[in-house]
Amino acid sequence: MTNFGTELHVEIDPPLIKNYPKTATVFDPTVGQAGAMVEIQPTVLRETSEHVKNAQYVGVTELADDITAGDDVFTVAETQTQLVPFIKGIFTEDSAVSVETSDAYKPLNEDGTGKVRTETLTTTAIAPATNFILESAIVPKSGSITATASWLVTPEHAINLKVNEAGTVSGSVSYENGQFRVVFTSTIPLDATVTVNFISQNAYPPTTTDDVTPDANDANLYNYNLPADTAIVEGSLLFEQVTSATPDSKTIERLYDKAGDILKKSTVQNFGTYFSQTTTLTNVGSIDYQSGDIRWTENGTSLPQELFNNMYLKNLLATTSNLTFNITTDEFKRESLNIRATLPNDNLVSLSADANGDITGTGGSGTVSLDGLVSVTFDSPVLAESIQYDYVFYKDTAVPEALTGIDPVRLPTNGRVPFIRQFDVIVIHNTQEQALATPAINDTINLGRINVGWVDIVDANGISVYTADDQHYSLDQATGIVTVNTDWLAQGFTAPFTAFDMIEETVLVSGVQGNRVYTALPISRDYTAGETYISTALQLGDLFAQVKHVFDQQTWLGNWTNEVTGDPADAGFDNINNPISVNNRSAITERWRIEFLDSDNFELYGEQLGLVATGNKTVDFSPINPQTSLPYFTVPTAGWSGGWSIGNILRFNTIGAAKPIWFVRSVLPSNASIEQDDIRVQVRGNITQA
Repeated sequence: MTNFGTELHVEIDPPLIKNYPKTATVFDPTVGQAGAMVEIQPTVLRETSEHVKNAQYVGVTELADDITAGDDVFTVAETQTQLVPFIKGIFTEDSAVSVETSDAYKPLNEDGTGKVRTETLTTTAIAPATNFILESAIVPKSGSITATASWLVTPEHAINLKVNEAGTVSGSVSYENGQFRVVFTSTIPLDATVTVNFISQNAYPPTTTDDVTPDANDANLYNYNLPADTAIVEGSLLFEQVTSATPDSKTIERLYDKAGDILKKSTVQNFGTYFSQTTTLTNVGSIDYQSGDIRWTENGTSLPQELFNNMYLKNLLATTSNLTFNITTDEFKRESLNIRATLPNDNLVSLSADANGDITGTGGSGTVSLDGLVSVTFDSPVLAESIQYDYVFYKDTAVPEALTGIDPVRLPTNGRVPFIRQFDVIVIHNTQEQALATPAINDTINLGRINVGWVDIVDANGISVYTADDQHYSLDQATGIVTVNTDWLAQGFTAPFTAFDMIEETVLVSGVQGNRVYTALPISRDYTAGETYISTALQLGDLFAQVKHVFDQQTWLGNWTNEVTGDPADAGFDNINNPISVNNRSAITERWRIEFLDSDNFELYGEQLGLVATGNKTVDFSPINPQTSLPYFTVPTAGWSGGWSIGNILRFNTIGAAKPIWFVRSVLPSNASIEQDDIRVQVRGNITQA
């Protein structure tokens, strides 16, 4: 689509089957009693202010695999398109700072604090099954075990079933005698990956309130008796209790630690006529994670020792020879992965990955797969608490609305929208190009395929030989044979010539899975991948102009609502017996008001157009649409009653015989440039009335 001033031009491909001059003559049965021939314009694109509540996206994509006649499913390059530009932001995940995009650590709290290192075991289903056994000598901490079964349904759609020790609708997982037993309620298919995550009891020993000792000389000081070479995991203290409850209110107190402080979050909920909730946060103590000293500072209360039941200790000397975890972000750079650890003798281990996923360096080796599975074997056991990693990953970030004019809030995170969906109508089409020898009159050209939809022949200068009346050539669509009707060189065309012919068919989509498209009926012929395109059709339905919401008003109050604002006028307009008329060619979607200047004369305003025309109720009023040279509408003089006075308003809306279409070109940031970037739009339909 090209914008030339105020006019919008669209290239039509294939060419229309007949000439369409700026005006055309058609039969209009609404003229007079018997109808008459009237002059109209062909379809044009105009700017519109109409808003669409439910947008439907259409687009075009390449066929990815060949179609054979009889197929009812095929693969395309994509079924989604980029509506607004997004850029790839570069971010670094550092295990010393955050644990957002991997499962190597598990945050114990919603704010991400209290992270503890997890162990991972994986196996692959060698046959469909519901039960799986994974062996490990590492004893898990009670309540920490989860298991997941994952497999791909399509290249873009995966299924993940997750279970835990308590059991879910998908199954359960348990540990006994060195074995993790995973039981799913549904069958897991061949080649699915089963992953078990847990926290090592050796790395994080259990805690008990029996190890809390009050200080003999300070009633507010307590000490947790830490075993040798252990420390308290920051962010792992948590205790919640209801301190009071009545039919009208409830008070909940939540104790937790953060950066060495013990905090109390008190929430009072009131259940009166309207629910209300008040929350306060106070500092009630401190904790030394290395020594185990805890000081309680809240007056009038004492330290609830239940706070230590769920606390995590970490074994500072626990070692491991293996490291397995998943990088869960979709787009990461394998060659950016770095892993660091410390040996018990304080020597350092430093490993890094390359673009092929091989992990090498000092003190170990391993691999990182394309889907993010990291597996490392250390040459010697390393201190488990010393293991750290970092890597670079990409995240889609929307270009700001100020630059694009589109608010991305209601769009998917990457700005892509589906343009092939279930129940869409699509057109499968293949255009063939072939050079032609200069033919003589009555020569025939065999295009080499049958049931050809159309053919366009152009000369060396790109000028089309086509005419609507087949002056220079005609096509037998069934046989694919072109007959030459004139001497093309004598007609002013320049050799050599090129023929472009297209085969196509229109089908209904019965389903979409990833990039696979299912059709309601089998495809009738073969189509070649890479040379065939699939275009979605925007179905506009039956279009006809209408007049709605005709009413009068005493005076204009600046409100374009579709009902009377203030008092109605004393006069009226008889829209039943003398209706305001519109035609499909020239009516637009607009709110109108006729405002009287005296008893007969008035001005016409449009909500979007402003002042359009002046008129007089003693004659039919037909304001001209400058784009069509035909009236927007006609207000018959017979419809006016008497009694109209200055300031009186007649309000009505017209709806055009059109639908809003938005052409969007979304260009992603890149260094590449191309000489030509265009689309071709074909309008199809039947005109029954102008």
